[in-house]
Amino acid sequence: MPRHTKNRLLHEITPDDLRALCEKIVDRGAPATAIHVRDIVKQICGFAILHGEKVANPADEVGPASIATFVPKDRSLSPSKIRVLLKQLEHVATLPTIRLGIRLFLMTMARKSELQATHDIRKVALWLGHTSLQSTEAYLRPICGPTSPRNWRR
Repeated sequence: MPRHTKNRLLHEITPDDLRALCEKIVDRGAPATAIHVRDIVKQICGFAILHGEKVANPADEVGPASIATFVPKDRSLSPSKIRVLLKQLEHVATLPTIRLGIRLFLMTMARKSELQATHDIRKVALWLGHTSLQSTEAYLRPICGPTSPRNWRR
């Protein structure tokens, strides 16, 4: 907190003080830090309220979207980088199931949740180049966890 708020009591900190502090941090070029500061103030006030203090939480009136908004980053690997990654993956000391899972995600460019959401094991089998659905089920079992491929639509 700024110097003028260091010696203030919790109930003396207003939403405008918190907003000004967060704007100062955003102007410095650290929007994620500003939202983190807001969250810390919210947790401190929440802790005080749980322990009997009668204070208003200034962070309740300062929403994270009013401090900063984030644009999702869209990144992709070039085919040559994917090729290098697949070659180097063979030299990594890891479980074979992890290696196969990484290859699956690189080949399909799908997130794990997207793969589980499709529930179409034939599509996954085609992506993997498997000839039988049983080999695909065995391949996906360690990746999908409790969601059993046997319950997927065929």
